[in-house]
Amino acid sequence: MPDKGCYILDTLRYQSHDEELDAKDQVVSHSFSLSKVNYLKGIGSSNRMTRILEQLQDALDNLRSMIVDVKELVVFLTSYPRLYRQPYSMHLLLGNCMFGRQMEAELLRNFLLCTQPNGAEELEVLPVVGPGRVGKSTLVAHVCNDERVRGHFSEIVFRH
Repeated sequence: MPDKGCYILDTLRYQSHDEELDAKDQVVSHSFSLSKVNYLKGIGSSNRMTRILEQLQDALDNLRSMIVDVKELVVFLTSYPRLYRQPYSMHLLLGNCMFGRQMEAELLRNFLLCTQPNGAEELEVLPVVGPGRVGKSTLVAHVCNDERVRGHFSEIVFRH
């Protein structure tokens, strides 16, 4: 919609500039001919001007409507508590549910809950690697806060 309004304003500016140039270029020797040309030119530009003004008015009405809608949206949004932005990651954590990382969380949970035979002396490591600020620590913290994992280990320590 703003593009339509800009288009109309540009058209109006161009036409008024074009008419000024036409008026300067036009030389008529007789005063009667001059008044006749100006009269006919006025009729043509009047219709054009009316059409442009109607389009401009429509664009203005649409802009007013959008402003009212945005004001209503602002009132609506201010009635809700503010959510502080966190860096974007590929998951969504709501309460105890993590969306978008279920498979990775389940893999990590299964690794942690896997019981080794009593004689096993090999230490197993599951590396959690990736670019910074994508949710690796959040994923590990979410899995370690799971009741099953907490019950399986006597102590859980986070190191960054």
